[in-house]
Amino acid sequence: MKKLFYLCVEGNVLKTYENLKNTKDKSEEKSVMEMRYNNRFFKENPDYHFFHEDKWIENVVNSYRHYFVDVLTKKVELLVAETRLLETLNDLLPSDKKGLDMSTAEENLKAIFNEKNYFFLGGRVLPHYGPFIWKKTDKKMYHVELLDTTEEVQVNFFRRFSYVKLAPLCNIW
Repeated sequence: MKKLFYLCVEGNVLKTYENLKNTKDKSEEKSVMEMRYNNRFFKENPDYHFFHEDKWIENVVNSYRHYFVDVLTKKVELLVAETRLLETLNDLLPSDKKGLDMSTAEENLKAIFNEKNYFFLGGRVLPHYGPFIWKKTDKKMYHVELLDTTEEVQVNFFRRFSYVKLAPLCNIW
Protein backbone atom coordinates (compact mmCIF):
# COMPACT_ATOMS: atom_id res chain seq x y z
CA MET A 1 0.00 0.00 0.00
CA LYS A 2 2.94 2.33 0.61
CA LYS A 3 3.90 2.22 -3.10
CA LEU A 4 0.29 3.02 -4.10
CA PHE A 5 0.21 5.89 -1.67
CA TYR A 6 3.40 7.39 -3.14
CA LEU A 7 2.06 7.00 -6.68
CA CYS A 8 -1.12 8.75 -5.58
CA VAL A 9 0.73 11.64 -3.96
CA GLU A 10 2.90 12.00 -7.09
CA GLY A 11 -0.31 12.37 -9.09
CA ASN A 12 0.51 9.35 -11.22
CA VAL A 13 -3.02 8.16 -11.93
CA LEU A 14 -2.08 5.84 -14.79
CA LYS A 15 0.64 3.98 -12.88
CA THR A 16 -1.53 3.75 -9.77
CA TYR A 17 -4.44 2.30 -11.73
CA GLU A 18 -2.22 -0.13 -13.66
CA ASN A 19 -0.66 -1.26 -10.41
CA LEU A 20 -4.11 -1.86 -8.93
CA LYS A 21 -5.40 -3.68 -12.03
CA ASN A 22 -2.35 -5.95 -12.28
CA THR A 23 -2.17 -6.95 -8.62
CA LYS A 24 -2.86 -10.64 -8.20
CA ASP A 25 -4.81 -11.80 -5.15
CA LYS A 26 -5.96 -8.29 -4.27
CA SER A 27 -7.04 -7.39 -0.80
CA GLU A 28 -10.54 -6.02 -0.45
CA GLU A 29 -9.02 -2.59 0.13
CA LYS A 30 -7.14 -2.69 -3.20
CA SER A 31 -10.22 -3.98 -5.03
CA VAL A 32 -12.25 -1.06 -3.68
CA MET A 33 -9.46 1.37 -4.67
CA GLU A 34 -9.37 -0.05 -8.19
CA MET A 35 -13.12 0.38 -8.52
CA ARG A 36 -12.93 3.95 -7.19
CA TYR A 37 -10.08 4.89 -9.54
CA ASN A 38 -12.02 3.47 -12.45
CA ASN A 39 -15.16 5.36 -11.44
CA ARG A 40 -13.26 8.58 -10.83
CA PHE A 41 -11.01 8.66 -13.89
CA PHE A 42 -11.95 6.18 -16.58
CA LYS A 43 -15.74 5.84 -16.70
CA GLU A 44 -17.66 7.68 -19.42
CA ASN A 45 -19.25 9.90 -16.76
CA PRO A 46 -16.70 9.99 -13.95
CA ASP A 47 -17.88 10.15 -10.37
CA TYR A 48 -16.11 13.28 -9.16
CA HIS A 49 -18.50 16.18 -9.19
CA PHE A 50 -18.35 18.80 -6.48
CA PHE A 51 -21.72 20.05 -5.24
CA HIS A 52 -22.33 23.49 -3.77
CA GLU A 53 -25.40 25.59 -3.01
CA ASP A 54 -24.03 28.26 -5.35
CA LYS A 55 -24.17 26.75 -8.86
CA TRP A 56 -21.58 29.20 -10.21
CA ILE A 57 -19.03 28.06 -7.59
CA GLU A 58 -19.96 24.45 -8.32
CA ASN A 59 -19.35 24.99 -12.04
CA VAL A 60 -15.96 26.66 -11.47
CA VAL A 61 -14.75 23.84 -9.21
CA ASN A 62 -16.01 21.17 -11.59
CA SER A 63 -14.27 22.92 -14.50
CA TYR A 64 -10.97 22.48 -12.70
CA ARG A 65 -11.84 18.87 -11.87
CA HIS A 66 -12.47 18.06 -15.53
CA TYR A 67 -9.12 19.64 -16.29
CA PHE A 68 -7.40 17.50 -13.62
CA VAL A 69 -8.87 14.31 -15.00
CA ASP A 70 -7.72 15.23 -18.50
CA VAL A 71 -4.15 16.01 -17.46
CA LEU A 72 -3.70 13.34 -14.80
CA THR A 73 -4.91 10.55 -17.09
CA LYS A 74 -3.11 12.12 -20.07
CA LYS A 75 -6.33 11.97 -22.11
CA VAL A 76 -5.15 15.14 -23.83
CA GLU A 77 -1.90 17.09 -24.01
CA LEU A 78 -1.33 19.59 -21.22
CA LEU A 79 -1.60 22.62 -23.52
CA VAL A 80 -4.92 21.36 -24.92
CA ALA A 81 -6.27 20.77 -21.40
CA GLU A 82 -5.18 24.25 -20.33
CA THR A 83 -6.82 25.81 -23.39
CA ARG A 84 -10.06 23.94 -22.64
CA LEU A 85 -9.92 25.04 -19.00
CA LEU A 86 -9.51 28.68 -20.02
CA GLU A 87 -12.43 28.39 -22.45
CA THR A 88 -14.64 26.75 -19.82
CA LEU A 89 -13.78 29.36 -17.19
CA ASN A 90 -14.41 32.15 -19.69
CA ASP A 91 -17.86 30.65 -20.32
CA LEU A 92 -18.56 31.19 -16.62
CA LEU A 93 -17.30 34.79 -16.59
CA PRO A 94 -19.37 37.81 -17.67
CA SER A 95 -18.52 39.03 -21.18
CA ASP A 96 -16.54 42.02 -19.85
CA LYS A 97 -14.46 39.78 -17.54
CA LYS A 98 -13.23 37.09 -19.93
CA GLY A 99 -9.49 36.46 -19.85
CA LEU A 100 -7.10 36.17 -22.76
CA ASP A 101 -4.91 34.01 -20.53
CA MET A 102 -5.30 32.01 -17.31
CA SER A 103 -3.78 34.73 -15.15
CA THR A 104 -6.39 37.28 -16.24
CA ALA A 105 -9.27 34.80 -16.09
CA GLU A 106 -8.29 33.74 -12.57
CA GLU A 107 -7.98 37.35 -11.42
CA ASN A 108 -11.53 37.91 -12.68
CA LEU A 109 -12.70 34.71 -10.95
CA LYS A 110 -11.11 36.01 -7.75
CA ALA A 111 -13.15 39.22 -7.97
CA ILE A 112 -16.41 37.28 -8.34
CA PHE A 113 -15.50 34.90 -5.50
CA ASN A 114 -14.80 37.95 -3.33
CA GLU A 115 -18.25 39.36 -4.19
CA LYS A 116 -19.68 36.03 -3.01
CA ASN A 117 -17.69 36.32 0.25
CA TYR A 118 -15.16 33.65 -0.67
CA PHE A 119 -11.43 33.81 -1.16
CA PHE A 120 -9.85 32.48 -4.35
CA LEU A 121 -6.20 31.88 -5.13
CA GLY A 122 -5.44 30.61 -8.61
CA GLY A 123 -2.23 29.93 -10.44
CA ARG A 124 -0.06 26.88 -10.77
CA VAL A 125 0.71 24.33 -8.14
CA LEU A 126 3.38 22.91 -10.41
CA PRO A 127 2.88 21.54 -12.90
CA HIS A 128 -0.89 22.15 -13.08
CA TYR A 129 -3.32 24.97 -12.48
CA GLY A 130 -5.26 24.53 -9.30
CA PRO A 131 -7.46 26.82 -7.28
CA PHE A 132 -7.64 27.24 -3.56
CA ILE A 133 -11.10 28.37 -2.50
CA TRP A 134 -12.03 29.08 1.09
CA LYS A 135 -14.57 30.98 3.15
CA LYS A 136 -12.68 32.34 6.16
CA THR A 137 -9.11 33.32 7.08
CA ASP A 138 -7.89 33.36 10.67
CA LYS A 139 -4.62 35.25 11.18
CA LYS A 140 -2.24 34.49 14.01
CA MET A 141 1.17 35.93 14.85
CA TYR A 142 4.02 33.68 15.95
CA HIS A 143 7.49 34.44 17.24
CA VAL A 144 10.04 32.25 15.49
CA GLU A 145 13.47 31.88 16.99
CA LEU A 146 16.28 31.85 14.46
CA LEU A 147 20.00 31.44 15.12
CA ASP A 148 20.67 35.06 16.03
CA THR A 149 17.27 36.70 16.17
CA THR A 150 13.57 36.24 16.68
CA GLU A 151 11.19 37.04 13.85
CA GLU A 152 7.49 37.73 14.09
CA VAL A 153 5.60 35.80 11.41
CA GLN A 154 1.94 36.00 10.48
CA VAL A 155 0.32 32.65 9.68
CA ASN A 156 -3.01 32.52 7.86
CA PHE A 157 -5.32 29.60 8.61
CA PHE A 158 -7.87 28.96 5.88
CA ARG A 159 -11.24 27.69 7.05
CA ARG A 160 -14.09 26.04 5.14
CA PHE A 161 -11.91 24.93 2.25
CA SER A 162 -13.17 23.82 -1.16
CA TYR A 163 -9.83 22.40 -2.22
CA VAL A 164 -9.65 20.73 -5.60
CA LYS A 165 -6.08 19.78 -6.40
CA LEU A 166 -5.54 16.35 -4.80
CA ALA A 167 -9.11 15.52 -3.94
CA PRO A 168 -9.59 13.48 -7.12
CA LEU A 169 -6.52 11.38 -6.27
CA CYS A 170 -6.10 10.66 -2.63
CA ASN A 171 -9.56 10.78 -1.10
CA ILE A 172 -10.39 7.38 -2.57
CA TRP A 173 -8.53 5.50 0.16
